[in-house]
Amino acid sequence: KTILEVKRRFVRFISHEIRTPLNTVCMGLELLKEDIQRQIQTNEPISAGSGLGDSKLNEWTDLMNDITQNSADAVLVLNDLLNYDKIESGTLKLDLEEEDIYGITKSITSQLSIEAKHRNVALSFHFENNLRLTSP
Repeated sequence: KTILEVKRRFVRFISHEIRTPLNTVCMGLELLKEDIQRQIQTNEPISAGSGLGDSKLNEWTDLMNDITQNSADAVLVLNDLLNYDKIESGTLKLDLEEEDIYGITKSITSQLSIEAKHRNVALSFHFENNLRLTSP
């Protein structure tokens, strides 16, 4: 009974971890599509070098970067899920290494920013440059 409950919790956790980046990808693509359709309807040309063009192209590029990162995050979670068999068989090898907390936090903020924008919520990430993280 306990093993079954642990498996259920694991599946719920993994489902959430996959759903979050995939929802972000879907919302990001929807925002991009709506923005492009709006530009087409107004017949306003977008070209590099013009103020509006540069702004829109940069915005779209940032959005595509977020979509790409969230897609990659979903793939990583799926890879982890595929390693579940290794966990059960006791053959999973863990590699302990330092992690980039700044990069991880920035990535999480980026994942949530698309949904926040979709809901008209301001979300920002601030990191003090003088903060030093050291191992004990």
